[in-house]
Amino acid sequence: MNHHRLTMLARLRPWHYLVAATRHQPPRQAVYAVLLQRRLPRISIPLAADDTDVLLDLQAAFTRCWDEGPYPELLHYDAAPPGPVGQDEIAWSERILSDSGLRPTP
Repeated sequence: MNHHRLTMLARLRPWHYLVAATRHQPPRQAVYAVLLQRRLPRISIPLAADDTDVLLDLQAAFTRCWDEGPYPELLHYDAAPPGPVGQDEIAWSERILSDSGLRPTP
């Protein structure tokens, strides 16, 4: 990753995930910083050069895919979370999994 991009990332608020939408004309990229505990954002998606952007509700799209897909049956939640997360995030995810019935309450 080049120095300019690292500098740009350092200026973002704390994040666990990044969402990016790239526009070709004029060249530009919008980057959305997302924390694990927050709702996924609504983002502007560029279409053709003469079209206005459309708003994409990422949380609604994710929820629909989750609800209509096989993910609850395929994923196993008995392992540690992937990637670097702190104790606050682990405690939060444990509560979410227990509340949703995906992991037994200790």
